[in-house]
Amino acid sequence: MPELIASKLLPPHIGTKVIDRPRLLELIAKAEHWQIAVITAPAGYGKTTLMVQLTGIIQKPLVWYQLDEYDNDPAIFLHYFVAGVQKYFPGFGREVLRVVAQGGIEAHLRLLVVAVVQELTEQAGGGMIIVLDDYHLLSEPIIHSFVQELMHQLPKGIHLVIASRSALPLSLSRISLRGEVCAIGMEELKYTRQEIGIFLGCEELPETLLAALEQKTAGWPAALRFLENSSSGIQGFLSNNKTQGIYDYLAAEVLDRQSEQIKEFLLKTSVLDVMAPAFCDLLLDRNDSYRILDFLAQQQLLLTPLAGQEKVYRYHHLFREFLQNRLGSNRQSLLRRAAMLARDGGETKNAVEYLITARLYEDAITIIKEVGQRMLNDGGWQTVARWLEPFSVECIAGDAWLSLYRASVEVRRGRLAEAENWANRAAALFASGENQAGLTESRLLAAQILRRRGHYIESLEILEQVSLQSTVPPVEQPLAIPLEKALCLLLAGRFNEAKMTLLDAIEIVKWNNDSYIMAHLLEGLGDILCLQGDYHKALQTYQKAAECSPERILPSYYMQDAISTIYQDWGEFDKAFDYAKRHVAIKEKFGLSEALPSSHIQLASIHVDRGEWKLAEEHYNRAIQLIRDNNGEQFYLALNLIFLAQCLNLEGRWLEARAKAEEALVVAKQQSGLALAVCRSMGSVIFARTGSLREGKEMLRMAVIDLERMEFKKAISHAYAFQAWFCFTTGEEVAMQQHARESLKLAAELNYIQIFLTYRMLFQPILKIGLESGIEVTFVQRILVRQGEEAVPLLLELVAHVESEVRLRTIVPLAEIGGSKAHEGILSLTTDSDCEVRQMARLTANRLGLPVSGGHEIEVAVPLLYIATLGPFRAIIHGGETTWRTVKTRDLLAYLAHRSEPVSKEKILEDLWPDWDIESAAVIFHTTLYNLRKYLNKVGDQENILYGGRRYQLRSGSFTSDRQKFQELVAAGLRAEVAPELATMQLEQAVALYRGDYLEEMDYAWLFPQQENLKHLCIEARIRLARHALKTQDYTRAVCHLQIVEEYDPFAEEVYILLMKIFAKQGNRVAIKKQYQRLQEVLKRELGLVPSPEINRLYCNLIG
Repeated sequence: MPELIASKLLPPHIGTKVIDRPRLLELIAKAEHWQIAVITAPAGYGKTTLMVQLTGIIQKPLVWYQLDEYDNDPAIFLHYFVAGVQKYFPGFGREVLRVVAQGGIEAHLRLLVVAVVQELTEQAGGGMIIVLDDYHLLSEPIIHSFVQELMHQLPKGIHLVIASRSALPLSLSRISLRGEVCAIGMEELKYTRQEIGIFLGCEELPETLLAALEQKTAGWPAALRFLENSSSGIQGFLSNNKTQGIYDYLAAEVLDRQSEQIKEFLLKTSVLDVMAPAFCDLLLDRNDSYRILDFLAQQQLLLTPLAGQEKVYRYHHLFREFLQNRLGSNRQSLLRRAAMLARDGGETKNAVEYLITARLYEDAITIIKEVGQRMLNDGGWQTVARWLEPFSVECIAGDAWLSLYRASVEVRRGRLAEAENWANRAAALFASGENQAGLTESRLLAAQILRRRGHYIESLEILEQVSLQSTVPPVEQPLAIPLEKALCLLLAGRFNEAKMTLLDAIEIVKWNNDSYIMAHLLEGLGDILCLQGDYHKALQTYQKAAECSPERILPSYYMQDAISTIYQDWGEFDKAFDYAKRHVAIKEKFGLSEALPSSHIQLASIHVDRGEWKLAEEHYNRAIQLIRDNNGEQFYLALNLIFLAQCLNLEGRWLEARAKAEEALVVAKQQSGLALAVCRSMGSVIFARTGSLREGKEMLRMAVIDLERMEFKKAISHAYAFQAWFCFTTGEEVAMQQHARESLKLAAELNYIQIFLTYRMLFQPILKIGLESGIEVTFVQRILVRQGEEAVPLLLELVAHVESEVRLRTIVPLAEIGGSKAHEGILSLTTDSDCEVRQMARLTANRLGLPVSGGHEIEVAVPLLYIATLGPFRAIIHGGETTWRTVKTRDLLAYLAHRSEPVSKEKILEDLWPDWDIESAAVIFHTTLYNLRKYLNKVGDQENILYGGRRYQLRSGSFTSDRQKFQELVAAGLRAEVAPELATMQLEQAVALYRGDYLEEMDYAWLFPQQENLKHLCIEARIRLARHALKTQDYTRAVCHLQIVEEYDPFAEEVYILLMKIFAKQGNRVAIKKQYQRLQEVLKRELGLVPSPEINRLYCNLIG
């Protein structure tokens, strides 16, 4: 954070010799609804005095920001702006400062304004006045844009007052039409004859004399103040022919009439922008500056004392310029002394400014080299850019550190070619000077530039050279080396190498006990695990990263997108969407422009899966534009283009999709690696659909080779499914069966449901093969249930299948989908020729309350084993609960009940005893299996654990479970056509079954997707029940349901909205405030965010 000068945020004292300006205050008062006051006039017209008087009348918290030339750095401007408001609201603007620190001000300016407005609305509800004095000293377009946007969105009760010597470079027309602007210019600020008389204390002056004074001064208050301090009186003033120039007048009537001691003090201290007595003493080698400054303030000789505990002063700009012109050659030496004193006092930024003003560039370079990297890290790259402006290209090129800083500035500007030249120049200079630290920094920057362009191999070569040539041990090398290397390896498709790089770095960092570095490394590792398909470990690693991070959130924000991706792939739309929206908001607030495109991809892909094509296209195009505007990562450009092509393909806009796919391939071929493999895989179907079947098939073949080499499991599953579709299209039945099996096995391992929902029309034949062949049956059934009524035609087709096992597999999804057609399919199986099919269908029909008629009645055997999985695991036989002798036996039963399909011994060992060696785990398995079979013999005479094809499974129909009943009740209660009373009854029964997380006492990775799915169903059911209770005015029941949901998901804004509405209907304002405060606290603590505008508007409306 830059060093702030406290005095710049203090309102000035205007002294006692001021007059009231009732006509101006009345002019402002006539604009009844004004929020913005613009006071424009040359120096000395009383702008500041009028603003002080105005703020005294309004009586609201006052933020006074005294601007100067150095505030043209947007980072510095925003730091001061936030600091001013923080005087009254200490929590204000933390998100804004994070944006500044990331250097993303220009790219996310509008979002910065939204954040400021939102926080002002929340925290400054009682109103506030924000004064920007001497606005004419600002020339930075970014700051003008910020103020322009702020003016358009200024909350009610907040007044913005701007004073400037020149017309504002802002558009006020739209705001003026709303009657919210009060403009005061030079003509209004001029003293009238009456005011001239009042000011001079000579109201009885002859009219002719007042007219002469008015003509001579043109009503300029500053000139009249000079007159007041002149010994020559009014007549002398009027007859003095030197008054044509203010400098001449100041010399004759102000400076020359001071004592030599005061004159020397005025001249020498004019080099200072702000004067504190202690600093003036150091500069002038004296000890009476406090007394002299106090005397000058009393004399009101164009010296403004600023309010505060320590008296700090500032000369009037005109007076200071006049004094500096009189300094001559002494000016440079004084500026240099001021700079050295500032540096010794830790005010290095001020030191650089003084030296540049003095044109002492060599001294300035010395300090810039000391503080430049720190300033860049703090987000002040524009300040560094301004520091470099006075230096010639030859000067910068001759210095290694200046060249490096110039390269860093150009990277942030998106000028990669120039940045590369400067980085190479810096590296050469560091090398020749044998400066290893500088060489490392310059080579790292060069590697980052190459990576941004997609040149991963070249980037990796540089990083490898940096590591090998480093003279310090690995433990002392910069964190950026392994992180940058891992990222390059990842994008190049070398996942295992990236993983090992981070694991090695993690081992090194363990010795340092640096939690923040560890958080970054763990986050990168989580991303690799996600791409490798180990979603459960990825989530665990992200959690560890968050726990290590001091902010308790993931540090870099790239990897947070993967969390949303995981839930999306699992088919958990709502949770995925919440994460995606949250991540976009975080990145926009923090100004993480490089990371934003990946978040837009994620949000867009969720819109694609929802069929919200327009919203998806908007996010893809926004990401593409961001990358092109900022010359960003080519990897994300390729991905956005190919996924946009996919979106257009799914819409049926095939020719447009082909054009985007070709564009994506052009970008991807320039970088190869992961991007090219993904683009080929995704683009293959588009090419096939637009007449290039052979080319598309070849693209897919090449993609599969690369993806298998990378071990990118999700993309491999996708590609296998595409291969199955190609074979289905060309009538290659055997190959299609093989690819379908491969795709299903891998997708089931990942729990990758969403691909079969997004491409349901293309991949329905794959699901049919799954049910027919008995491959990942439970996984396929879950997909069909998610497809809903669209899956019924396929299931009804299989109801008539020749094989009884296939017919049997249709009953469960038909029961969960429900509806008349599904029920007809189940009823048709109640008279099936196969006894097991017939019995299962009748059992299901009875459970659903369907009338079973016709044919010979067969007694349905009710299973004697009941398994409770929601909450602690319990197994009940003949009404008695089992006490387990070993946990392993319990867990094996839970696992087989969870899988409900044949599973190999190898898979069981991997899932239940992953930390054991194979031989030991096999012994444990056979012992545990023997104990479980012995236990299940109590259920009945039949064998309950079946073994065939080297796979194990529980016999179908051998048990019932609360999970099955819970899912059926929720599905029935959420069905649109069900009567509200019946739906409410079914949902109440369902949530009563949910006594805790699924198998909550167990800690296995394979449990997580089902746990999340069932929790989501419970949340959905309780929200539906709460809405029904709200409709029937049963507020107590509604609150009960919603508060439970809040415990499950503390970020669900829908819950907070409903609770606040209920409390409002009950007239409980205290509860509304507490509910809103809880949301504020959880968002701020966990995510660094604030409630959405929708929540804020609702809260304001409810509270009034």
